[in-house]
Amino acid sequence: MAQAAVPKCDICEEDISKVFCYECNHFICQSCNSLHGKFPATKRHTVTDSQCVDRSTLMLTLVCEDHKLEFAHYCRDCKCFICTPCVTSVHKGHSFTDIAEVAETSRGDVKNRLEQIENSIKTLSGSIEAFKTTKQTKLQTGTDNFTKEVTKVSQDLVRIIETVTETHLTDASNFLVHEKKQLLCNLSKLEKSHGEYYSIHEKFEQILGHKHDVSFFLKQFSLAEEFELLAEIPTPEEPRDIEPFKQDCFVKSVIEQIESKYNTRYL
Repeated sequence: MAQAAVPKCDICEEDISKVFCYECNHFICQSCNSLHGKFPATKRHTVTDSQCVDRSTLMLTLVCEDHKLEFAHYCRDCKCFICTPCVTSVHKGHSFTDIAEVAETSRGDVKNRLEQIENSIKTLSGSIEAFKTTKQTKLQTGTDNFTKEVTKVSQDLVRIIETVTETHLTDASNFLVHEKKQLLCNLSKLEKSHGEYYSIHEKFEQILGHKHDVSFFLKQFSLAEEFELLAEIPTPEEPRDIEPFKQDCFVKSVIEQIESKYNTRYL
């Protein structure tokens, strides 16, 4: 509640006020309050420490607006405070009660509400504490466990994919080694045959330069026999092309390993 700044006395307008009179709606200093408490018309007024008065109190209507007199009764029919002249005028014939009785009943209601509010505060405090500790911890723990499980499964899946990948890459590497070995073997045969044919080709070219017929004939006869003994040109097999990558087979292998690890089926 916003407290009103402590003003000067509304009576002497000099000293700082010490109390507030609800009926007079005045701030009163210590000296004036001594006189205020002695006058018959004001000695029964309700006063309180001026520092306890909040702004909302200053805005309350504490006297009858019609007659500008202090409230004396409570009208049960109209549910409002009235002064003495109101009893025989505006509120004539209505049911009245003492202000103190109404205030006492209201104080009882306030106490009951306070008890309800205190119980609500305890309930809210317990809930707040639970949310700060138990529920927050549970939330964090649950999220951490979820994260760990997701990470573990993710790592398992990565390892499975890496294993299937390694298998396929190993097969490709083995295929390359085998086919390259076969290719080099065939290449060696071709180069050997090429060397033999090239050698005899040079020999035949050389004897063409002989002018002596007998010598030429004997040499070509010998070379002819050598030529006949040459092996036929080899016809090596073409290197095989690696089979196209089968995505379906790769995925199937991954799924089969996942099903085996987690003992479930996805297809």
